[in-house]
Amino acid sequence: MKKILILSFLPFLLFAQKQSTVSATDPVDLRLAVCSFATIYIGDVSNSVIANYLKRNNSNLKNCDITILNRTESKGGSHLLFQQFYNNVAVYRGQVKVNTNNRGSITSILDNTYSVSDNLIVGIFPLQNTIEAYINSINNLKKSESSQTYFFKNEKYIKCQKITISTSDSEFKEHLVDESGTLIYIHDLNSYYAALPDSTVSASVFLPDPITSAGVVYGAPYADNSDSDVAQLNNQRVSVNMKVYYSNDTFALKSPYAIIDQFSAPDTTPPAWFYQTPNFHFTRSVGKFEDVNTFYHITTFHNYIKSLGFNTIMNYQIKIDTHALNDQDNSIFSPANFPPELFFGEGGVDDAEDPDVILHEYGHAISYSAAPGTNNGSQRQALDEANGDFFASSYSRYLNSYKWENVYSWDGHNEFWPGRTTKSNKDYSNIVNNLYLDAEIWSATMMGIWGDIGRQKIDELVIESMFGYSSGMSMRAAAQLLIQADSALNGGANYSPICYRLFTRGLVTSCANSISEMDAANNAVKMLNAPYFDDVHPITLFIPENGISNVSIYNAEGKCLANETIETKGDFQFAQLSVKPGIYFVKVVNSNTCVSFKAVRL
Repeated sequence: MKKILILSFLPFLLFAQKQSTVSATDPVDLRLAVCSFATIYIGDVSNSVIANYLKRNNSNLKNCDITILNRTESKGGSHLLFQQFYNNVAVYRGQVKVNTNNRGSITSILDNTYSVSDNLIVGIFPLQNTIEAYINSINNLKKSESSQTYFFKNEKYIKCQKITISTSDSEFKEHLVDESGTLIYIHDLNSYYAALPDSTVSASVFLPDPITSAGVVYGAPYADNSDSDVAQLNNQRVSVNMKVYYSNDTFALKSPYAIIDQFSAPDTTPPAWFYQTPNFHFTRSVGKFEDVNTFYHITTFHNYIKSLGFNTIMNYQIKIDTHALNDQDNSIFSPANFPPELFFGEGGVDDAEDPDVILHEYGHAISYSAAPGTNNGSQRQALDEANGDFFASSYSRYLNSYKWENVYSWDGHNEFWPGRTTKSNKDYSNIVNNLYLDAEIWSATMMGIWGDIGRQKIDELVIESMFGYSSGMSMRAAAQLLIQADSALNGGANYSPICYRLFTRGLVTSCANSISEMDAANNAVKMLNAPYFDDVHPITLFIPENGISNVSIYNAEGKCLANETIETKGDFQFAQLSVKPGIYFVKVVNSNTCVSFKAVRL
């Protein structure tokens, strides 16, 4: 059973990668950004030009100011996040994200701004002594920052103080306090679940985890057994080579992009500062095994990201404590400090023994680096969880396909907790505003695309699309960003399998609009759901003009199975085509064209 922390003075649950009962209830979390995916050429995509464009075209900003919060560059373009201000005070969650391509065009705007006016503002901002009294009431306070903000609730804007608090026991939260010092909203900012001289060393790690590599299910002898050295588990260790820090005849688990450190109880000596030999071979009963295992997998995945061409994210030395959180059965990514930190608990199966947990938490770090300050809102937070699960599944499936859909194969799916899956049948209609339950919709969709186009292509597209993420965005907005990422990086080459998977999950309502944007010949005959179809999603054609068109369906042996005559333009479906799974061909003939499509019956 998973452990859930409860602070006695605040009625909320901490978000962690293993919990499955965290639901969004406040309207600010359920509010979805207004999204536009029209391509608008403006030539100059500098911060000031984009800001002026927004001021001219966004009615919510007519009497407001906006300030650039951050700008990130991806392979496909630039991504700008602006904050809304009214009378020099920030509007809470009043943000707008603008994504551009490398050709001088805005490709999408994700608008989470508000329409603010004096007659809608109530209360006074908390006085300094009220703020100080609230801060002083926080247990284990480490540091705090405070600023005024307008918080939209019950059709009014409440004058509040936003107090960002971090504690010595790893909490990092935004507290919104009204004039009386009453807490009216809280937001957890943690996500739970310089060249250095180096040298190549030999090490033992799980690859990806002992359950997967052994091809077994959890159970004796393949069980945690209180972290003891069971022969069958130790035999699943694999010898690998990796680069670590080397200086003055000492080896350390340290690189420009990761460092094993100690910053969370229980206190343990940073494990690899005193090694005199390049051999990092430990059994799992030794704490150093978790340090080596985590450092190896994060370093490997970081190098993989760089190999995909993403050179502007994760360019810092993330701090990692693999024996953290007072032995809780949980793990956290926290941006409370810079550089951000990863905490891995040791309850149940040690989290740092399972690369699924490691990659999930590192996925939060990737998201924060690509689109900082945007992990707000129910569906947006579900996307962050989903992409963490997706990276874990993608990595594990690449190494070994055994039960790849079982996320947390070693750490979960056992007596400690049930783990999660990336092979869910859920679709967008199943949204329940629980970030972990909803995450399965997106992660399963991405793994479906993984099977269609392969690991490298979908990993690349997911990372590229993450640069465009905004506060309050929906999964449907993420779907459009994924399609746009493929258009930017590949000219839309993977559009058909991507759109099909998104369509079957209800994440796009039609493939026609997106395909027409990527097809310069807008008057071409198209198979909108090419190449896949089934009984629920029949072959759907777009006929661009009036006139007689003859449509025929053939099997692989060239036998004609169906024939229809169409006289009007628009969409046409073969709704009653009952055929077995396999490859078929669609032929369209009219006075202007003769075109064929391959169609795959699932």
